[in-house]
Amino acid sequence: MTAINTIVPRSTDPLDSVVLSINAINDGDAYNVIPSTIELRGSLRTISHQSRSECLARIDRMCAGTASTYDLKVDVTYMPVSPATVNHPGCVEAATAILTRAFGAERVLESDTVMGAEDFSYMLEKLPGCIIWIGNGDSAPLHSKHYDFSDEAIIHGMSAFLLLVKEASTHRTG
Repeated sequence: MTAINTIVPRSTDPLDSVVLSINAINDGDAYNVIPSTIELRGSLRTISHQSRSECLARIDRMCAGTASTYDLKVDVTYMPVSPATVNHPGCVEAATAILTRAFGAERVLESDTVMGAEDFSYMLEKLPGCIIWIGNGDSAPLHSKHYDFSDEAIIHGMSAFLLLVKEASTHRTG
C-alpha cells in the first residue's frame, strides 16, 4: 500500500491531475489471527486516458513485484468507471455568457477543476459541450448522506437548460 502511494508523485506529470487513493482495507475478523487474505480497495481519478493507463500499469507492476518478493498470490481487479468530465472551453464560454445575461453575474459562478466523473463524460469525448451544476441552496454537498435536493432547483435548472437549447438552435439554423 505504501508503494502505491508513490505512483502519483513519482510517476505522473504534476500538471496532469491524478488522484489515487486506497480507501478500504478488508482482512480477517479476529485481532489475534493472521488473515489468509487481505483486500485493498481504492479509486483512481485522472484527467487524461494516458495517465490512467500509466497508473494502472504501474499498479500492476508494483503488485506483481510485491507478490514475487513475498511469495504471495495477488489478483488485481479494476472496475470500469466513467472518465473525467472535461468541458470544452468554447462551450463553457458560450454557456457562461448566455446564463449571465439571463440570471446575472452574481448567480453564475465558474467552478475550479474537479476530479468527478460521470456518464456525461462519454458524450463530451464525442461532441463538444460542458456540464453545468445547478445550485441547491444550503444543502450538504452532493453524495453526502445529508444531501437534501431542493425541488425549487428544478425550475431554475430547466430554465437554464431551455435557454441554452434555444440559443444553440438559433445559432445552428442561422
